[in-house]
Amino acid sequence: MRGLLYLSQNSSNTFPPPSNLCTQCFRLYTRNFFDRQMPDVSIPEIQRTSLAGAVLYLKTLSLDVDVLAFDFLDKPQRESLEVAAEHIRCTA
Repeated sequence: MRGLLYLSQNSSNTFPPPSNLCTQCFRLYTRNFFDRQMPDVSIPEIQRTSLAGAVLYLKTLSLDVDVLAFDFLDKPQRESLEVAAEHIRCTA
């Protein structure tokens, strides 16, 4: 097994399994879970992953970029950006 993929209702209804990954797709949740607990839409990836890579990339640009004021499409929480910037400062 390659792993589990957690989806929103919207993704679950439209998600076709990639043909190169598997030949079968099993949805391991009940109708009750789908109706009552599964979110309608997925949280944007930038809001659920570490931002250290994005912050580091923005810092390496030859632009004077203020990461905390950067105009992200799906703006992450300010605290997440601060934690990522601090992580980079500590490991540099």
